[in-house]
Amino acid sequence: MSSLLRDLEDPTKYSLYVKTTQISCLTLGLVEEDIEDAIADAPFPYQWRDLPDGYELRMQSYRAVWTKCLSRVQSIVKTLYAPVAEEAVEQVTRAYTDVLPGLPYPELPVIAVSAESGSLSLYTEIIRRLGGSEAEATIDDAAPSTVAFQAHLYPSECVNTTAMMKAIVTGFVEQTDKGNPKRKPTTSLANYDINLLSAWYRAQGQERNLLIFLHDFEQFDPTVVQDAFYICSLHIPDLPLVFILALSSPPSPLTSTRPTPTFFDPTFEPDIMLGPGTLDFIASWVTRHSASLDALLTILQVSGPLKHFDEPLALLAHPSPYPDSITAALHKPSALPFLAALQVRLHPPIPSDPYEPQAPHAPTLLADASAAHSAFRYKAHRVRVAFGVARLVRRVGLGDTRRGESEDNAAALELLGAVLRGRAVRDVRYLGMAIKKLPARRLRALLGALHAFFDGLADPAARRAEEPARVRVVSALAQLPLPDDADGHAADEGARTDAVVSLAAGLGDWLVGYLEERFVRLDEGALWDVWYTGATPFPAELINPAPRSTIVAALLRPQAFRREYARFVDSLGGPSQIADSSRSSQASEPEDDDRDDSTVEEVLPDTSILFQRYTEAGRMINVYDWFEAFALELEGQRRREPVDARDNGKGKERAHEGEDEEEDEEEEERWKEEVQARFIRALHELDFMGFVKHTGRKADHVMRTVFDLPD
Repeated sequence: MSSLLRDLEDPTKYSLYVKTTQISCLTLGLVEEDIEDAIADAPFPYQWRDLPDGYELRMQSYRAVWTKCLSRVQSIVKTLYAPVAEEAVEQVTRAYTDVLPGLPYPELPVIAVSAESGSLSLYTEIIRRLGGSEAEATIDDAAPSTVAFQAHLYPSECVNTTAMMKAIVTGFVEQTDKGNPKRKPTTSLANYDINLLSAWYRAQGQERNLLIFLHDFEQFDPTVVQDAFYICSLHIPDLPLVFILALSSPPSPLTSTRPTPTFFDPTFEPDIMLGPGTLDFIASWVTRHSASLDALLTILQVSGPLKHFDEPLALLAHPSPYPDSITAALHKPSALPFLAALQVRLHPPIPSDPYEPQAPHAPTLLADASAAHSAFRYKAHRVRVAFGVARLVRRVGLGDTRRGESEDNAAALELLGAVLRGRAVRDVRYLGMAIKKLPARRLRALLGALHAFFDGLADPAARRAEEPARVRVVSALAQLPLPDDADGHAADEGARTDAVVSLAAGLGDWLVGYLEERFVRLDEGALWDVWYTGATPFPAELINPAPRSTIVAALLRPQAFRREYARFVDSLGGPSQIADSSRSSQASEPEDDDRDDSTVEEVLPDTSILFQRYTEAGRMINVYDWFEAFALELEGQRRREPVDARDNGKGKERAHEGEDEEEDEEEEERWKEEVQARFIRALHELDFMGFVKHTGRKADHVMRTVFDLPD
């Protein structure tokens, strides 16, 4: 700490790196070595300045943030799926009323609905519009809004034709027979007989269709489905059956489109803004892996905001007023390191000014954090509004409406990444230059769209903030000459008068200034990383893990994984046999990282020993030779183990020599059996993990399945 103070007072040093721990020491009056020791002992990077109940408090904030985001996404999904769901419901309702005339025999109505990667959102919306619920199997007269009786079938319960017919019949019959006494088998039809379903339907006295959902239709046996369809087609239209095939491929046109980014919609105020790192990963994932909404929700929920809440200061992510639980926790003495870190982030010391340590005051810091949050939200909202304007100009003014929706969203994400990284100057100037060349008709369409955009802002405060821009657009729209007739309209499309040229030039300059003023970086300001993910690399391993490389690394270097597991168990405060053994092995190992391989091999598990010999073998492995190498390694470990010296002195009687030899033979036999058992167990573990493949050509050989191993 004294070196830091000397460096701060040294006039010859123009720049100085001050660590957070040193600033916290200045604030709290602590010894820097104490905080550094606490950081070294903490299993997680930020634990030294976390609250005692910080995890629970952050999860409360996370639930509030995620609930708001999920509600927004669900509303967008509902809007997207509404046309398809409405069309599907209409087809189900008119399945037996709107029939093509002249058909030689009735056709079984089948509706195919495709949702990429098996997204349940579309199917849920269809079920909701039909008036029923998949979770509620009972459909009776108390549900007058129900359009049709519903039954849901899955591939696991339709392994053959009899099982599928039983699922169809019982799926409807049991909806109203739950409270009725059981029927006698001798006086009733079989539960797979479709005539039982016909009798049940006539007893209902309701003219509603019988709707059957076939979920994951690609996994059904085609022969079984064909037989079931043929049986059902023999009983229509007396039995109004309708099938909906829930497909996961080919992709639905609906899921190929992407809405305006949820976190950058001017009408939505998210608690956490996604940065360019997360947006780039989402765009790459959608393009290369899966474009389903379920995958997008998983990315946003698990690896987006949830990963963001590892930081202790993230409990301030939810807007003020903060919950009473957070306020009460910050007034406890144990919150002093957290408050010190918060004070440093809100009021960083200036090296040129004398720094007087001040004790953190929780109410003052919370008020300052709330003010910083308001300033961040103001900048973020201006960025979202300006991004909406730029996208509108790009789509309407420049004629990009001919592009597909997916191409338009891809271009919007590219522009958004440039804006968040502060590299959008080139794009902005291009938009301004393009507007200056617009003809009157296109200019009129752009001004009308901009006027509707500014006038449609839902927040009154946002409308007041954008009032100068709206007035500028209205003024330009009023100055634009209107066509007198059809001929004048055609002339406006091709020719540009001096008034139009002057108006377009002024509008282009105004748009460039408007966008450059609002396109600011969000990773500047106090506590920006609490409400913004920034350019932090996305934790792709949480969504797309690499289990194969992890297993191989664990088998080659098991001690590193054992040490990390021991630290994790210690952080939870729970005992573990693996952790105890890891600590004992660490105590026996030298501290030098350059220890020889023989020392490392002494503590290797059996599976790792066998795997190391596996890496030295060829394509085919002789099991007997593998066992001999394994036994030789275990024998070497056995000899290096400390054992009690045996007394073989001269005073020992010869009568005991025979007994000692018998005991040695029995011990040796037990050792051989133990080696065989340990080899079989290690071999089975490698077999279970898929590293070996059995072959029928050589019973005493196995094949390797993994060859490209790390060094």
